[in-house]
Amino acid sequence: MTTLRTRFPSAYESVAKARRAVGTFAHDCGFSAPEVSDIVLAVGEACSNAVEHGHTPGGFLTISCSFEAGVLSIEIADGGAGFDERAAIDTGDWVGRGRGIRIMRALMDAISHRSTPSGTTVVMEKRLLTGRGAEARSESVGCDPGGAR
Repeated sequence: MTTLRTRFPSAYESVAKARRAVGTFAHDCGFSAPEVSDIVLAVGEACSNAVEHGHTPGGFLTISCSFEAGVLSIEIADGGAGFDERAAIDTGDWVGRGRGIRIMRALMDAISHRSTPSGTTVVMEKRLLTGRGAEARSESVGCDPGGAR
């Protein structure tokens, strides 16, 4: 299994840094440019939500990625109090806001979240497209499925 774990200050300036880190990781694990674009967009939405809704003074965003058996798993955690997902996506109107979770669901193969009073964690998964063996593709781009990053 290949992994990445990093953290950034809970600030909007960190969103681009988090997107780049996860994008590089996904690329190194064999995802195509269009797949990386989808992953990076979903990560940006999750990080923006974490900064906006989960910000705590002096807090951090923690990003954990793993790649195993052709599946990329991404966890984004913050220190905020959480949110009601139904209220965020079932607003019935599209005026200005509320598209982030819908975008993440459309781009990733799976998405879930858990909120507690001490923080929220969003977990997203993306599988390599069929026709590309994870080990063969990973070896060709330098991502060692058995190593740590």
